[in-house]
Amino acid sequence: MTAARYTVNAGRCIERDGKAFATIHGCGEYSPVELDQFADQVAAALNAQAAAASFDPVKENRKRVERTGRLLARYRLVTGDDPGDDVTDLLADLMHYADQYATNCEPFNDHLERARQHFESEKHEAQTGEPS
Repeated sequence: MTAARYTVNAGRCIERDGKAFATIHGCGEYSPVELDQFADQVAAALNAQAAAASFDPVKENRKRVERTGRLLARYRLVTGDDPGDDVTDLLADLMHYADQYATNCEPFNDHLERARQHFESEKHEAQTGEPS
């Protein structure tokens, strides 16, 4: 499903996929420039909303898996790890990193718990189509 595309033409007419959708009319208290800016802001907000509506959680999780596969392949090149050890070693390295450069002084387990929550939420959304 492709997201609708909203644009603004010279007459402050917001178009959806090239067809008239709405027109911004002034009532005398706003300058033409302010109305043009407002029309642009409305179109940008509609585009953001359309993009969010076309979000596919299954496809997004596939992208996450592919991205992580590429990351692990590069990690193995650097470390020489075997494919069966790479996830464990990467997690151990992340633990060392978090210990050395703790973000907001949060221990690694806090990051890991938040990652688990993100994972469960993303998995649930992909399985049910419902955000959690």
